[in-house]
Amino acid sequence: MIEMKSFSSSDDIGNKVSFMKKIGIFALLMCPGLALAHPSHSDVGFASGFVHPLTGMDHLAAMLGVGLICSFFFNKQRNIKLAVLLVLALSLVAGALLAVVGLKLQFFEAMITLSIVCVGMFLLFGGLGRSINQWAVCSLAVLSAFHGYVHIIEGSGAMDFGQYTLGFIMSSLALYCTGLSLGNKLSSVFGKQQLCVLSGSVYIMLALGL
Repeated sequence: MIEMKSFSSSDDIGNKVSFMKKIGIFALLMCPGLALAHPSHSDVGFASGFVHPLTGMDHLAAMLGVGLICSFFFNKQRNIKLAVLLVLALSLVAGALLAVVGLKLQFFEAMITLSIVCVGMFLLFGGLGRSINQWAVCSLAVLSAFHGYVHIIEGSGAMDFGQYTLGFIMSSLALYCTGLSLGNKLSSVFGKQQLCVLSGSVYIMLALGL
């Protein structure tokens, strides 16, 4: 005989209220974090590259956001999630190479902000019950090229390009996978539409603060 564990409605409501408070605190904490979005790095090897996406709220939010989108919209489509991961990695490398050869990209900061806006909009689409196709999320991943570009131009001229690039790529992919895992975990507790509206709103607020 299978024993079913029940929860009271009051406990369920309490858990959701607690979660909403944590989200609100997270959103507030992001604001002062924007001032530290691009700190300087004296050691420009693998460790510096790995840390860079974690110290910039724009980079961190973008990589997590792509993972959240794939979790909410393509949870059971493994091929799409792997394809997005590959596009993400290749775009980061492409952006890094453009910086190394000295190509000056115009409005790269605006394009990074656009990536945050797109994450927010896609999530809000989910909140409205709409779906997005794999090409839309792959296009979002392509915007990671601007993140790769910024990672390089913020490093010093004495950087070990290979080690530094490998570092921020591994960190970015780890954030993407964290977004996938976080989305799966939250979806098992809360409704998808509720999560999409909440997270999408947070991303739009973040974009307005960048």
